[in-house]
Amino acid sequence: MAEDAATREGDQWTISAPTAWDTSCFAGLVAVLREDREATSASLHLPGFQALAVHRIGEWIRSDGFPRLLRRPAAVLHRNMWGYVRNVLGFEIHKSVRLGRRVKFHHQHGVVIDARCVIGDDCVFHHGVTLAGSHRVDSPTSLFQAPQVGSRVSFGAGCIVLGGVRIGDGATIGPNAIVTTDVPPGASAVAQPARILRIR
Repeated sequence: MAEDAATREGDQWTISAPTAWDTSCFAGLVAVLREDREATSASLHLPGFQALAVHRIGEWIRSDGFPRLLRRPAAVLHRNMWGYVRNVLGFEIHKSVRLGRRVKFHHQHGVVIDARCVIGDDCVFHHGVTLAGSHRVDSPTSLFQAPQVGSRVSFGAGCIVLGGVRIGDGATIGPNAIVTTDVPPGASAVAQPARILRIR
């Protein structure tokens, strides 16, 4: 995958890759966390920001900019923080996920993001969102093995994105939608509306 965009052979559109942040020093961590907080205009105590902060801290600990002597004890501490985010707050965000800047988690519980996912800048997540990888090597949609998400994508409550699909910039995934194919930039993927079977 190219550094600035993800694309497949023969496709007519690309996906904006997440903007990198400075992992070489503590000041870089503080700067990106301040940017994340300002994007949500939220309190430091909100679960979504706490989950994002723990993920950013993990990225910094694994980077070359973190002191090598402190890496092991810091990794143990981060593992406990990640356990709190997963078991108490309800966000299971794998440490290998590439998260863009200013990602917003509006509501807690039920958010699961696979290890190989790439998520662009300014994306919005509601509760119950699942981005899951596919392990079927024979499937043509499993080229990337996990969802590749562009920038400014909104995920509605309870939606599921499965396999190596691409979600284009500015797309909207509606509540309870199950996405198994690519979604072009600016498009919306919605679930079937409820049907009234019987009036009592």
